[in-house]
Amino acid sequence: QTEIIKQNNIFFDERYTLAEDTLFNFDYLQYINGPIRILDCINYNYRQIVGVASLIKKYNPQVLEVGLLLLSKRYEWAKMFSNEAYDIRLKEREISLVVSSILNLYKKDAKLSADDRLLELKRIRKSTEKFLFNNIDTDVKYRIILYLLLKEYYSLLDALLINFYRLK
Repeated sequence: QTEIIKQNNIFFDERYTLAEDTLFNFDYLQYINGPIRILDCINYNYRQIVGVASLIKKYNPQVLEVGLLLLSKRYEWAKMFSNEAYDIRLKEREISLVVSSILNLYKKDAKLSADDRLLELKRIRKSTEKFLFNNIDTDVKYRIILYLLLKEYYSLLDALLINFYRLK
């Protein structure tokens, strides 16, 4: 309802170019009176236009920052709606954030030097350290990335990902 948005000064945060719709939704939902249900299905579709570059395929320096912000909002919701399925999805989101933050550094338009990538890998590890110990069954490629990050083998991880993206 527009009234809720106006009364509570809810708006799209223009500082973010990533997941701004999800951030808006979390802000909006906290003012809803009445029951809220969390569905086990995804009813959200993205429309891709052929020939138009997708933001998701481009390097975005906000991936880690926005991802951590979204996780903090999801943790708030977990306090209200916590159940086993939601907790598992939250752990999956944590791992996804770590991996997507890392892979973001290796997108074609990321003009980062090797030193910059290593600094970013260290920052990602420090910011997401508590997630690296999750016992979530994930793809073997992701497990290798997470293991190398956990063990602080930054140069090896960097070389592996540089070569992987060169082969694509």
